[in-house]
Amino acid sequence: QFKTIDAKRPVVTHAKNERVKDWEVIVALNQSLAHAIDLRSRITQAYWRATGGNFYMLHKKLNDFSSDLDSVADELAARVLALGGVPVRTISMVAKTSRLPFYPLGVVKALEHLDAVITSYEAASKYLPAIMNKVVLSGDQATASIVTGFAKLLDEQVGFITSHIPAEWVAGPKKQSVS
Repeated sequence: QFKTIDAKRPVVTHAKNERVKDWEVIVALNQSLAHAIDLRSRITQAYWRATGGNFYMLHKKLNDFSSDLDSVADELAARVLALGGVPVRTISMVAKTSRLPFYPLGVVKALEHLDAVITSYEAASKYLPAIMNKVVLSGDQATASIVTGFAKLLDEQVGFITSHIPAEWVAGPKKQSVS
């Protein structure tokens, strides 16, 4: 359950209305969960829509990425529950919680999708240090391990994608900026 003390700070409570001391960790985990779900939807968009060279290999790899993101989302949601919170899972909740930049709608070419995906991954990665800081301050090693795993997955997937994009595309003017 979420109750609001003021418009800025949701307080996560147990069923008995006891305040959870790690609410900041739960909110941070829900932020990561929203990003994992949002990234998975973007990978699915690229999987469904991408055309062009090396399509079969790309299609297969994006499917693998999607499965990996589902696994991380499950771990994050399970940890939120274990800490006494309610995981962000519905599309409307994810849309409100995710801080990722808008995914371009008219993209068709595989390289354009990969560029948009990289931008999304970079945006998700930029929030992880602050989330990890909250987790470390809480002393919760199990949660720290899950967040570290998410960061590692993002790095691995971006590394794979960038290794399959021509260098001039990644460094070129079509690259979106992460805000």
